[in-house]
Amino acid sequence: MHLRRKGNDIEYIKTKDGYETDFFTRDKATGDVKLIQVCWDVSDKKTFERELRGLKSAMAEYAIASGTIVTWDEEFMIEARMQRSGGLNLARIADSFDYP
Repeated sequence: MHLRRKGNDIEYIKTKDGYETDFFTRDKATGDVKLIQVCWDVSDKKTFERELRGLKSAMAEYAIASGTIVTWDEEFMIEARMQRSGGLNLARIADSFDYP
């Protein structure tokens, strides 16, 4: 809902490799494109790798230089892993929205 209110078209992506990315967004005004993967808890290594694999696959297939994983509050746990995965960002859900 937040992305739609901000003027974005939103799609779900399943890549040719069969991996999924939760949100492919395009700002209607600027044309800016974003890939966003959302996962409550990525502290489990297999979960993190699955989310990362889906995001990286979409980045490669659509030639998008960066993507974001939004999680509840795992920043401290995966920050180092994200830094080694060029072009990827991490955001806590609470930091992802503009609250009035």
